[in-house]
Amino acid sequence: MTLKIAAIFKYVIIFIAGLFLLWLAIRNLDLQKTYDDVINAKWSWVWLSLVFSALAFVIRAQRWNMLIEPSGYKPKLSNTSYSVMFGYFANLGLPRLGEVTRCAALSRKEKIPFEILIGTVIVERALDMLTLLIALFALLFIEYGTMRDFLLDNVFSQLTPVKFIYAGGAAVFIFLVFVLFMKSKYSKPFREKILSIWHGVIKGFKSILKIKHAGWFIFHSLFIWILYYLSTWCCFYALASTSALGWREAIFALAVGGIGMSAPVNGGIGAYELLVSKGLMLFNISESDGITFALLVHATQILLIIASGLFAIAMMGLTPNRNARTEDPVQSASE
Repeated sequence: MTLKIAAIFKYVIIFIAGLFLLWLAIRNLDLQKTYDDVINAKWSWVWLSLVFSALAFVIRAQRWNMLIEPSGYKPKLSNTSYSVMFGYFANLGLPRLGEVTRCAALSRKEKIPFEILIGTVIVERALDMLTLLIALFALLFIEYGTMRDFLLDNVFSQLTPVKFIYAGGAAVFIFLVFVLFMKSKYSKPFREKILSIWHGVIKGFKSILKIKHAGWFIFHSLFIWILYYLSTWCCFYALASTSALGWREAIFALAVGGIGMSAPVNGGIGAYELLVSKGLMLFNISESDGITFALLVHATQILLIIASGLFAIAMMGLTPNRNARTEDPVQSASE
């Protein structure tokens, strides 16, 4: 009962934090002007943006299959795609819940051990973080002055000594609580679960070395971000205020937007709007127009995630479960 109350409290805090960030973004916004800009937007560009985003779901699912197959399982692309969509949908409820949810969904549909799937997802997230870091470093060369100003104004200026002390104290407190819990008698099931997941993570990382077509895997990894980039670029042309922005600004918006989406709030709500609008201001886009752009992109993406998530839930309920095993996964992993 205590754990349930703690989980509910955590959810409420995260949700309030997202709403607070969103309020910070729109508190000075002329809502009537924003409404008029969105209504008069060129929606053909928005629909094209959503097509690119939906295609990215399928490409991500195909890449996930390539990580799973070396463990001796070959899930259907449709089931993997539904699981990915369901995972994004779950992330709207609680940050990082989607990774667990999509693994649980695919494990049930394809009878693949959950530990193996969670290991491959951790590998996926590590690759995505690496790609985002590469994009940020590329921006340092392409737009050094702009990127420097953005980081100084929105990141480094916020890192005061007092905040470092608070963060360090919180980290030490959490570590001590964790150590005490691990030494208690109540932690045995937790330790066993962590050990099982750890073995899955090791298998997940080993799966990279056993991928049959490494070049094809790299192509999928790059193509996912190319689709995200095209989705962002298309939305520039939907609004008159951002239609003059080009490919460099699209890379910048994608990178800072990726940071916002990684924030520990529901679906990046608030954090995405704040960072993208601040970033576009460096390209002579007003704060109001920057927030309108960010709201248009984020709102339509959330609607796509909700629609695809509900579709995925329906399809997973209608299609029968199957066994995706192709060979002994233990033997495959040890080869």
